[in-house]
Amino acid sequence: MASTKIKTQNIVIRQMEPRDIDRVIKIDEQVSQGGRVISSNDILYTGTGGSLDYSFVAEVDGRIAGFALSRLAYLGVPFDEVCVIHVIAVEPRYQKLGLARQLVNSIIDKCYTEGVHRVRLLIEGHNISLQHFAECLGFQRSPIINYDKTLSNY
Repeated sequence: MASTKIKTQNIVIRQMEPRDIDRVIKIDEQVSQGGRVISSNDILYTGTGGSLDYSFVAEVDGRIAGFALSRLAYLGVPFDEVCVIHVIAVEPRYQKLGLARQLVNSIIDKCYTEGVHRVRLLIEGHNISLQHFAECLGFQRSPIINYDKTLSNY
């Protein structure tokens, strides 16, 4: 598949709104290629547009081309207020425009303005390119290791 170069000066990063959900889901479906797919319930659960919501979309020429889902959480012992970035996705034809970086920087700016002192980016262990991206933005690997147990038939 040949890549399409997109030239634009009209990039807008703004907070996600409930009306953006359908487009965000379509982008996630396209980017995850049958892997992780978020649902409208996943987005609504994060409280899109609410006081704890730190999610943003990137518009290119008025069209949503990427998004970052993030939300405040209280984690650790003792509890610490943390902005957790759950998902970052940019439609393939709009990648390499710096949208993901702008989305993350918008989250960081909001955190700084709101007095939130920690941002955590959740990355799957096998996603080396996203790990490198996070490191380029100044994120460091956390000393916290998560162990999950999936409960079924309860």
